Amino acid sequence: MNKLSALFSVLFIAFLLCGCTETIQNQPKQITEETVSFTIKYFDKDNAIILDKTIEIEKGTNAFEAMKENVTVEYEMYSLDAFVKSIAGITPPENYYLGLYVNGEYANKSISGYMIDANTIIEWKTEKIEDFGMQ
Repeated sequence: MNKLSALFSVLFIAFLLCGCTETIQNQPKQITEETVSFTIKYFDKDNAIILDKTIEIEKGTNAFEAMKENVTVEYEMYSLDAFVKSIAGITPPENYYLGLYVNGEYANKSISGYMIDANTIIEWKTEKIEDFGMQ
């Protein structure tokens, strides 16, 4: 009888623990994700602003994914890198390209290589191809 009592005790405790686990799992999750400010600006060849949009996104979001979700973007993928060809339906004129700047600095990788972990300003400047990376 001792062994049978011990078995029932173990089963009863296991039953209680399973119930507790389920109760914890069914509790509503608290939202703890941080958001950051993500600004997208687009300038024409005369440095006039074409687009200036600020959104709140979840910290750790890929910059290119956030951009695609909030602005019309025409692009080509090369391996894992995105080459942006037009923004908001506007393509740079012939002999110009879209220069990417992140927080005021000329980018050292493509837009798809940036994760947004803090407030960030992405600027696309229409620049002459002959001046590539010189600004």
